[in-house]
Amino acid sequence: MPQADGAPDARRAARAWWSRFREETATRCAANIASLETVHCGPAGHLAPEDQPEAIAMALTSWAERHGFGSSAG
Repeated sequence: MPQADGAPDARRAARAWWSRFREETATRCAANIASLETVHCGPAGHLAPEDQPEAIAMALTSWAERHGFGSSAG
């Protein structure tokens, strides 16, 4: 239930706006940045690497391998 100051409603509205902003920004970038590759790594908050470390590491590793930056450890 919203408090008298409307804080829960304001937070809900802010989350909805931010979600739409992220989607619109990703779409605009994909349409206007040559060779841009994007990967959805799952839900995350302000510090995505803390929320999705494995998914981000996998996405970066996959990108590096596709572009010839594979591991040279041996």
